[in-house]
Amino acid sequence: MNVIKSIELVGSSSESFEEAVKHAINEAKKTLRNIRRVEVMDFEVLMENDEISLYQARIKLFFEVERS
Repeated sequence: MNVIKSIELVGSSSESFEEAVKHAINEAKKTLRNIRRVEVMDFEVLMENDEISLYQARIKLFFEVERS
């Protein structure tokens, strides 16, 4: 029987929301294996001088817990 764990991450990009999501997933892949699902929970932007300076995406990432 599998056990799935979830964590929340925030990815950022100066280009787009899509790139922010990809950045969060790619960073997670550096230390996690067996990623099963990603849920995009929220989007927001940071503003500077009335312009968008940063896109952010909050995601929930689900991965399988490995047994030893």
